[in-house]
Formats: sequence, structure tokens, C-alpha cells
Amino acid sequence: MADQSYQQKKTEMESAAEVSKELKRKKRMKWIVYALAFAIFQTIVILVFSLTVMRFKNPKFRVHSITVQDLTASAPNPPSFSIKLNAQVAVKNTNFGHFKFQNTTISFDYGGVGVGDALVAKGRSKARSTKKMNVAVELNSSNIPNNSSLQVILNQGYWK
Repeated sequence: MADQSYQQKKTEMESAAEVSKELKRKKRMKWIVYALAFAIFQTIVILVFSLTVMRFKNPKFRVHSITVQDLTASAPNPPSFSIKLNAQVAVKNTNFGHFKFQNTTISFDYGGVGVGDALVAKGRSKARSTKKMNVAVELNSSNIPNNSSLQVILNQGYWK
């Protein structure tokens, strides 16, 4: 009888140990599921944030100020002008990261016709800031057709 009582207690203990192991395994699985759900949630939040708030925007190139060094204009037929100037060009970066740009050219047009180009050296604009640079520009009217409104503008004195 004592042997049977001992066997019963042993079976109960083994059964309790098995139940305990099963409970631990279930707890572990539950925590793994929670961790995976949290990781998926974080991934979705980061993805939504990066697609809405952190999206890349093209920087803006602007001419801030111009200093005229030499200006020559004539209104007789054909009208012409030649201008040498220094321009302060700004690269406004609205992104949260820096922006590197290569050597580039800024074109100046009159009536859809190119009258000059400015060469901008490569550089880097810091995050959410504006980088200012000075460039030399030479503009001339050699490409403008004779039948344009340039003669009217020069006769009215807009260039003086």
C-alpha cells in the first residue's frame, strides 16, 4: 500500500512537472507572439512615418541677389546687351538629411531663349538649411532673334 501511495505521488509529481513545462512553453510562445506583433507594429509605424513626414523633397535653387559689374546695351537695329554680374545663388534643402550636389549649370533665359549660364561648383547643403554661393555670370543677347520685344524694352530704358 505504501508502494502504491508512493507511485501515485510520483505520477502526480510527474504530471505536475509536465503541466508546469507546458505552462512555461505556452508563456514563452505568448511572449514570442507579443514580441513579433510589437516588431510588426513598429515596422508599420516607421514605414508610415518615413513615407509621410520624412519623404525626400528636391532642393530649391534660387538667385538671392545680383551685383551688376558691367552693363552695355544698345537699342539700334539689331538691339543687343552684354551684362557681367555676380549672383548669390542659394540651395535651400528642406530635407532632414544633407544633400550633396555635383557641378551644375544655372541657365538664364529671355523670352525662352538662353542668354547666359552660371556654373555652380559641387557642394553640400546641410539638413534643413540654405547654402549660399557666389557665381559669376555673363549674359548677352547674341542668341535672341531680331524680331523680339528686346528693342522696345531697351528703348523704354528698363536696362538703364
